[in-house]
Order: sequence, then C-alpha cells, then structure tokens
Amino acid sequence: MPRRRKPNEDFHYVDVHVGKRLRRRREELAISRQRLGQAACVVHQQVEKYEGAINRVSPGCLYRFARLLNVPITYFFEGLAHAARLSRATWRRR
Repeated sequence: MPRRRKPNEDFHYVDVHVGKRLRRRREELAISRQRLGQAACVVHQQVEKYEGAINRVSPGCLYRFARLLNVPITYFFEGLAHAARLSRATWRRR
C-alpha cells in the first residue's frame, strides 16, 4: 500500500499554491464552491479539498477551472517560485 503524503514533503507546496490561487480567483468572481463544482462536474466538497490542498487537482480538472474562471492555466502557477523558496526555507529550519 502506498505511503500517504505528509503535508510538507515532496511538492506539497505546489498543491497548496494552486489551491490558494483557485480560491482567490473563485472569490474574486464571487462564485460559490457549489456553482463552480457543478460547472466543472465535481461536487463542491471536492472543490473545497482542492482549495485546501487535501487532494491534488488533475491536469484536466485544472484546465476546466481555468476555462470556467476565465484565466490562462498558467494563472494557477504564478508566484510559484516564491512559494518554493518559502517551502525550502521552512523545510531547512526543521
């Protein structure tokens, strides 16, 4: 059985960053999780899990979100280099 990912290992900071960007854009457009989930063919609980980085967003789903939220797919990765530096700095302090 595969080992479950711990929050600060591997590339979890990418999932956190993408989730934050998804939430930010959804809130900018004043769209509820339920409405976004219905439009993207996922339940609103799944949107909540993506935003909280509990579940990883698949490339296909990320593409649907980008189209629905009127942003290029790269929007979700803007500022990621900064997030990576912060993640590494936090990891080194441990």
